Amino acid sequence: MYLDVNAGVMKDEAVRLGWTAARITPAIDGDNSRVTRRLASEKNALVLFHESFSRGNRELLAAAKERGHVFEMPLRPLLHASPQSRPALMAAYRSFLSACVKKRIPFVFTSRAADALDVKSPRETIAIAQFLGLTREQAAAAISETPKGFLE
Repeated sequence: MYLDVNAGVMKDEAVRLGWTAARITPAIDGDNSRVTRRLASEKNALVLFHESFSRGNRELLAAAKERGHVFEMPLRPLLHASPQSRPALMAAYRSFLSACVKKRIPFVFTSRAADALDVKSPRETIAIAQFLGLTREQAAAAISETPKGFLE
């Protein structure tokens, strides 16, 4: 697979696990309303997923599609969520990914790794994405074609 965007300082670990490249990229971060306002003024930005995106996201998705933004779906929050909060977080990811697929808005999976245990191999990333409702092909595109196109 091509790239683990935002692998943090774990670039060597990402490459060891099978990624062709690992890069750190800045992302727009914040809750739904704050991000929606910022997206209206920027083009081609990477937008870090926030749990609030799964609710009332019509304006957010419209702004993203119109301005060519890509959503970053970090794995680290899923890995570090408490057992009590993980189901709700997974539901938020599923809901948002479903809306992105339906509206053909690009997204990428990233590690946002803080240590070596947070870095997952391409196969593990695809498996997690499949748990979130994507097909194998959609998951593979989210870690290869989409990030490659965004960074070029």
